[in-house]
Amino acid sequence: MLKSKRAQREGAAVAILIIVIALFMTFYILFIPPEERSKLLQQDTTSTETGTSTPAKIELLAESPGLVTPTTESATIHRIPSVNVFLKDEPKIISLAQSLVVSKGLFSRSTPQLKFQTKDLDETTKVTLFFSVEQSSGELRLKVNGNTFYTEEITTPGIKIIEIAKSFLKQDNSLELSVSSPGFAFWSVNKYSLKELGVKQEFERKNNEESRTFVMSSEEKNNLKSVKLKYTQQCNFPLSKETTRLDILLNEQRAHEAEIKCVTTDEELDVDPELLVSGTNTLTFRLEKGDFSFNLIKLETQSRASERPTFYFSLNEDQYSDIKSGKRSINLHLLLDKNTKAKNARILINSNEVLMQTDRNSFDNNLKDYVLEGTNFIKIIPVNSFNIVGLKVTLE
Repeated sequence: MLKSKRAQREGAAVAILIIVIALFMTFYILFIPPEERSKLLQQDTTSTETGTSTPAKIELLAESPGLVTPTTESATIHRIPSVNVFLKDEPKIISLAQSLVVSKGLFSRSTPQLKFQTKDLDETTKVTLFFSVEQSSGELRLKVNGNTFYTEEITTPGIKIIEIAKSFLKQDNSLELSVSSPGFAFWSVNKYSLKELGVKQEFERKNNEESRTFVMSSEEKNNLKSVKLKYTQQCNFPLSKETTRLDILLNEQRAHEAEIKCVTTDEELDVDPELLVSGTNTLTFRLEKGDFSFNLIKLETQSRASERPTFYFSLNEDQYSDIKSGKRSINLHLLLDKNTKAKNARILINSNEVLMQTDRNSFDNNLKDYVLEGTNFIKIIPVNSFNIVGLKVTLE
């Protein structure tokens, strides 16, 4: 009996203790901050308090512009070294004797033999023997290397020029001079008194075509608007006739042709841009006859303005209000070349301008102060050439 009463008292004490602990925990939960209560109860405070979730990121614009280039329209000058072209006869004078006598009589004779060389016969156009006649009687006979090339009587004094056939000539030559016999007038002597004997060898000097090269970038070629060729023409030796033909070729295609005179003049020509190529170009001057120099050669190219990339995006009333109130942000993201080269541009957002000067592979800018409700545009004006791999405008 005693044990039963004792057990009842202990059970009542435990029950009271449990009730006290439960009451304490209830009051603790009620009075702690809501955030802590949410953690304890594993509840989403944001959901219960506001009934909304974080706004999703919106991509308003996504483009891949690629290569952008400066839009300035200006002349590029390619300076080209001078050219000297000629096709001309160039003489060489070989002196043989200051004076000599050729004679033949019944009891005496004089038949001089003279040695001379004619080099570069394959380039030789003409060979002539020249001399001055002071006294003459009988028939003058001339041989070279055993070949007779002249047999005539000269009746008047003066200068005589006689052509020698190239086929008779060698590198080393022997010239023999003789005169005919007086015949029945055996008591007389046929005689020639000659002075200033020489050989004139004429060469054709040929450099009638000469080329120069210059390099054009693909950017310049792709934006070509017009091309001008400028040079100074100088005539170095009088022409045998009034004019000669000049052809100017660009990459083996005719860019200009004209009949030119032996004058010094400045020329300016229009050239078809289609004749030019990206990379190495070859400019050729070709002359029919004469001796000319072409100096201060310049090829001037005028580039057309390349189009400036322009992109558009729109903001509705709610989006615009959220941006201005600070609930959301609007950002421009540019993904650029992965190199350390300078990437400089002016970026127009509506009537506002942002300067981009970076050597990194990305560029970001907040557009909050530049956007309008409705349609907005972004225009990129590059200062130098670079690639824009990606362009995005996001609402976050």
